[in-house]
Amino acid sequence: MVIDFGGGTCDITVVKTEKPSFFSLFSKENIQIVYSEGNNQLGGELINKVIERKFIKDRPNIFDERSLGDIKRKVEGLKLRLNENIAEACKEHLQNYQQGNAQWPEKKEKYFPEIPDSTETIGITEWSLSERQFVNILSKEKYKELKNRTISQAFEDLVCSVSEKCGGFSAIDRVFVVGGSSYLYFVIPVLHWLFRDLIWDKTLFRPDWPEKVVALGAAAHEISRQKGKRVFDPKFFYDMDIVAAGGRKINLIKSRRSLPVNYAQTRSDPFRVLEQTDSLILEMRAEGDQSLLDDLEIKKQLNPINSKIAPNEHEFVASASVSVDGIIAIKVIEKDRKVIFEPFDIYPLAKDKRKKARKDFERKFVDAEYK
Repeated sequence: MVIDFGGGTCDITVVKTEKPSFFSLFSKENIQIVYSEGNNQLGGELINKVIERKFIKDRPNIFDERSLGDIKRKVEGLKLRLNENIAEACKEHLQNYQQGNAQWPEKKEKYFPEIPDSTETIGITEWSLSERQFVNILSKEKYKELKNRTISQAFEDLVCSVSEKCGGFSAIDRVFVVGGSSYLYFVIPVLHWLFRDLIWDKTLFRPDWPEKVVALGAAAHEISRQKGKRVFDPKFFYDMDIVAAGGRKINLIKSRRSLPVNYAQTRSDPFRVLEQTDSLILEMRAEGDQSLLDDLEIKKQLNPINSKIAPNEHEFVASASVSVDGIIAIKVIEKDRKVIFEPFDIYPLAKDKRKKARKDFERKFVDAEYK
């Protein structure tokens, strides 16, 4: 399980690795993405925003546009200092459980250490925040951005959700956390509490430079892609459907399909419009198969070049493709080629340009994509 707890989001991916067998000496290691889920509100930015709100509430007269950047920098420094102090206390506390010097408590709240009540101050503003107040910000106060949950609870819920969909905590052999927010004091205790069979710094660990491993991994991925040695299988975690002209919903792509998904694999059944119209309104709906994955809605208006769309006369076929990077492209083609659509039809074409546009469109799209 790879947990990327960063500045703006928290994303978790479960990866299965299989080493080449003795009978396939020339095959490469296979890396399969089993499951992926995330929360685009959970991260360091939310924590900074909460501290800024508290600061501005306590010191309303000192806040103006000129001091906004300065406040943000000082809030970030304050957060880091407070967390570093608390994290040290947590580290010593966890060693007792790791080394068997303390019994696991029945309640998770008793598993966390008592936090000393020292304070840190923001520069010349003389505004202080205690360590206990910081713990409350992370683990006691609830926020609408997280559906009325605390920051630590939202993190734990996300880890539990992913684990449940992948066979439970015991099915995970290794967990490592990356991203700047992985330093937050509650992250390791929460994971240590959930994955009790894993050992900190061995099977549950934070690698060196957790803030930079994502960039390093992206660079390694791009190098392997250019050399044609992609070693993992990216997937599309949405169910994509089409609804056209008030018609029934037609499924195009099922979730967990390997990427890229090309047009030939995603054509809809032929469909008709219900009434005569000058344009075809197409709605694509992609519903995430996890509760925290945002749904996608794509609406496209297609204008025919030289014909109106009549009910029960023209049949259309929709298709969609998803690139390996998750970019979605949509096309609709009239089944018998009686109606030709402008490929980029937001702006109506002048009459003298329609003939050329039709030929160009047929050459680029119709002949190549629909037979």
